Amino acid sequence: METHSEPDNSDYRVRWEMIFEILAMNRTEPFLSQMGLKLSNPATIREISREYIAILDQSDYQSENDVKYIQETFQRIAAALGEDTLETLYKWGVELFPFGPDIAWYWEIILTKLGGINGGDKFPNTPNLDQDKIINIMQAVQSNFEDEDNIEAELKDAEHLPRTDWDLKIYRRQGLGQTPLLTVLRAIKRYRLKQTWSALQKFLDEEEIQELLRWARENIRNIHIFPETLTLELPF
Repeated sequence: METHSEPDNSDYRVRWEMIFEILAMNRTEPFLSQMGLKLSNPATIREISREYIAILDQSDYQSENDVKYIQETFQRIAAALGEDTLETLYKWGVELFPFGPDIAWYWEIILTKLGGINGGDKFPNTPNLDQDKIINIMQAVQSNFEDEDNIEAELKDAEHLPRTDWDLKIYRRQGLGQTPLLTVLRAIKRYRLKQTWSALQKFLDEEEIQELLRWARENIRNIHIFPETLTLELPF
């Protein structure tokens, strides 16, 4: 499909390589729906993803064919499972998969702090909104993030499962200090932020959204991890 064509650049290749690595592993399957990716036949996706990884590991692999390999993998998915499944995967990969510098990560910190998740110091003020709206924001955050300790525990358990040959292959492909399940955790949190943001948009009008943005920009500097050169924008 035309929507699956992308410029020939390294970001496109790296994004889909990371996605197919996640999808090629058995231990990530229980977390797919929590990442916002709902697939009717993940086992077939897993086998096709492994075929893609195997191509990359071939001794005669040619990097100039990166985009071609990805497009051929899309075609195999569509042929095996239909265009709707491919569209679901592609949309998730572009819109929800956590790739590169992600402004949503800062919003997760801001909103979970506002919502009282994980305790710690609170912000010195709240957005200039009706108190009912503040309570609604906090409830939306809590409903999506209050069990994140349980999710992290589940992922830690999954990290310690016996590793198959395919697991070992994919773990060896990770950068220093990275594991596929750390990426899964980021994806779960990004999906939960998306759900939270969708809830906020139902009871905050555009002016109130802008007030939330103004307040977030004012308070993000108190966290000491936000780059001074970066301007916080809306997450979605």
